[in-house]
Amino acid sequence: MNLKDILKGIFSKKDPIALAKKGIEQVQETIENAEEDTVVEDALKAANEAFENLTVRMSPEQKGKFVQKFADSMIKKEEIPNEVPAEYISTMIKKEDIPNKYVIETAKDLPDSKLSKLTQKTSIPIDDRKELADSIEDERIKQQQQEQLEKEEKRIIEMKKRRAIDSLEKIYITCGELQKDSDVSDRIYNILYTANGTLTENARYLSKEEIESEKSKIVAKRIAYNMNRFGYTQLNYLSQILSAKDMRRLGVISKAIHEYSQIDEKNRKFDQEELAADITRLESKEIEKGGYNEKEEFEKIRYKLLQLSPEERKDAIKKINDYVSVKINEKNNTKPNFEDNGPGNNEGQEI
Repeated sequence: MNLKDILKGIFSKKDPIALAKKGIEQVQETIENAEEDTVVEDALKAANEAFENLTVRMSPEQKGKFVQKFADSMIKKEEIPNEVPAEYISTMIKKEDIPNKYVIETAKDLPDSKLSKLTQKTSIPIDDRKELADSIEDERIKQQQQEQLEKEEKRIIEMKKRRAIDSLEKIYITCGELQKDSDVSDRIYNILYTANGTLTENARYLSKEEIESEKSKIVAKRIAYNMNRFGYTQLNYLSQILSAKDMRRLGVISKAIHEYSQIDEKNRKFDQEELAADITRLESKEIEKGGYNEKEEFEKIRYKLLQLSPEERKDAIKKINDYVSVKINEKNNTKPNFEDNGPGNNEGQEI
């Protein structure tokens, strides 16, 4: 066996198209030997076994191409019942190691009746089901499925928003029990953002106003607890949740007074003037640093970017990067214009 044959043997083992054809042959053989009332069940089992056995050590992209070719071939084979590729596609969509784009593109070739059933499977992500619904040829069925998905999407969004709000409400209820202000800010951040700084699946459906409203309630209550326990506001850590400017804009002072009245058992007066003075001092510091709370501003920019579509977000980030690159180059290329003051005079010369 020469090198060419060896290489052919190595790479053919991972050729998703060739292996998909082999898998189809196995499914057809299964159908030929199956009982009439178990054809669909047996064929689907054979299809799933083909995937498990033939895609070992394949990359996600290779697996995607395998599934695309495999499902497409099943759809076109008249002897394979339509239920088999429909159920197979439904199973493959749920696999995390297969890019959905391959499966969805193939599913679009299914008959309208099968596409309609797939759009009703809640185990498939709703964005994928909307794409499938758009591919239905019968306008009446298409409109019906699109309307149902629109209603379902609204319910899903409301449910996720409610989860995010409930999580923030839990912090509001329990924030007086937490030892440190930093614990409060960390818990809020973990509810709103992922490890890489993007909004969480639930938080991304909240409006800026809803997030600010929940933050202001938590900050006000924590200030009340600090005043009650320590006699001062401790705004430094809390300003990581809301800037001083936003505290004033969102009425944190009046909210803190109300919260204080709920927890003070000794009937002591809340020092409103001290809180107002602390917020003013903090505002001045923020202005000295450039007029904004850096973390808060980055959160605002990130939030705005995440409201864009993937293509719009990519374009916006590119424009920001291009702008920053231009400014950095301008700064690096700008050098002081020193005059030559003559021999022996080093004043103003570059070192």
